[in-house]
Amino acid sequence: MVVLDFHVVVDPERLKEYRRRHKERIRGCSIRTIFMIMPVTLILVSWVASLYFNTTPLTLLAFGQVDNAHAPKMISIGDCCPPIMRLEHLKGQDVAANVSVLLLAAMDRAEEVSEAPRLYWIALESQAEPITPSSLQVLQGTDANNNAAFRFGSAVTTRSQSYTWLETHHNEDASTHYKTLLKQEKMYKTTEPFEASFLISGIQAAYPTTYTVFVTAQNPQSRALASQPARGSLLIPACASFCKSCELAGARFCDPGQCIEGTHYHAGRCYPCVENCDSCDFMATPLDFGFVNLTDQESIQCDRAGCKQGFGYQGGRCLECHVKHCRDCEEDLASCSLCLPGLGLDSNGTCQQCGGPHCRCLEQGGCEECEDGWGPAENATCVKCASGCKSCPGSHKSCKECEPGYIFAPKTGICERCIDHCRICKDSGRHSCDECYPGWGLNPLSMRCETCQAANCLKCNGNQRMCSECQSGFGVTPEGTCQDCGEFCKNCDSIDNCKVCQSGFVSIKGQCKGCADRCNVCDKAGPAKCDRCFQGFHLTKESICERGAAS
Repeated sequence: MVVLDFHVVVDPERLKEYRRRHKERIRGCSIRTIFMIMPVTLILVSWVASLYFNTTPLTLLAFGQVDNAHAPKMISIGDCCPPIMRLEHLKGQDVAANVSVLLLAAMDRAEEVSEAPRLYWIALESQAEPITPSSLQVLQGTDANNNAAFRFGSAVTTRSQSYTWLETHHNEDASTHYKTLLKQEKMYKTTEPFEASFLISGIQAAYPTTYTVFVTAQNPQSRALASQPARGSLLIPACASFCKSCELAGARFCDPGQCIEGTHYHAGRCYPCVENCDSCDFMATPLDFGFVNLTDQESIQCDRAGCKQGFGYQGGRCLECHVKHCRDCEEDLASCSLCLPGLGLDSNGTCQQCGGPHCRCLEQGGCEECEDGWGPAENATCVKCASGCKSCPGSHKSCKECEPGYIFAPKTGICERCIDHCRICKDSGRHSCDECYPGWGLNPLSMRCETCQAANCLKCNGNQRMCSECQSGFGVTPEGTCQDCGEFCKNCDSIDNCKVCQSGFVSIKGQCKGCADRCNVCDKAGPAKCDRCFQGFHLTKESICERGAAS
């Protein structure tokens, strides 16, 4: 057996050199990792993330995932349709700008609906024309130079009946603008209209100042911004709040008698009445501070008889009556002193139905008067007037006024017919005529009703060549001829008074107002609402039209 016994002797200098080189290699790897491998890895990760999220790395870090798909669009077509700014007076002598905006949201073709965009706005106060900022700057609340805006904020949007919005803010050009949106912007094909309103409060002006608002919108799902903001402007006058004119009084004051409705003039200023008050008196409000502006809680007290219908006077304020269908109530608000028409006041101070149909009363079960065409009868009821009788207020058996085409005969006490085609013969007697039915005119020589001669004429009293009422689709001109009623109108009394409008419109005070978008008829629902939608749209509970069949 051989035993090996040996020792390894290492040179200390060589060991030290080895360790030094080993540290240098480790340090070199760390430096390469930091300056080469990690940046390359970061670039690769960013590249993969960009491809996956379809967003640049910086945008992803700053704003999260953003997609340019389905970006909203702010409307800017000629003079259609910038944000509309109107001056509004608030309580406490505060002045605000009320801004209304119409915009378009891209429609998701798969879902056939649009997400309601989120609105962002900035307001700038300047004498010169401001530079238009980007949509991103508006979102961040800065102007074009990245300075903080005078005011900024956001607002929710709701689906709009765009024709009604245009009619309200661009009445004369509503039809033209609406057709432009349908054709150029493919509204209801690829886009849907939305609207929003917001207040810019805290406006003060020692001299006339222009306020400019820039508005943009963002898709809440993709976070895509509109390509460019819309712009509106408003000149803020230097008058005091609630004031129509200050030409004589000067800035921050008001001319006497030039206060807006619902306010009261005193010592060069206009002060608001309390809510639900039509008439108020400054002297009824105790003031220990001279002419300092009133706050919301210090509005002028109402006159005792100045409250609106349905509200009662209580300590200078107008509070809602507790009694249903009550017009005027006592200070306790629980006792009614006068009910709305068609109802009677019972002994408990509440409003109850009258004694029967077609009846008006002052107390429950009573019948003080009947509706037109009905007369009082026994047991506090109303009975229809006799044939040919229009009004019989004293008794259903005694006529006071006859229907058109009839004349009252004192001997018989009944209404007798006029001559053929005659509507009124009260003055001339039943064998002649005062006014003929439509389509006929009174011949002043024969005192008979003869056919009108003017083209498209229905009525020509006094002169067969001078028309006073035209056929459907035509209106009377000052010269007595018949002229086309105009756009959207089917039937009118005159060219300025439309009675029946075309499909999609309803007559309001002689003018044709638009129904809800994509609506065929809105005679019952009224403007911006709908009774029956176009094919392919269904009627919602809110009486508007939405795409697709009802669920």
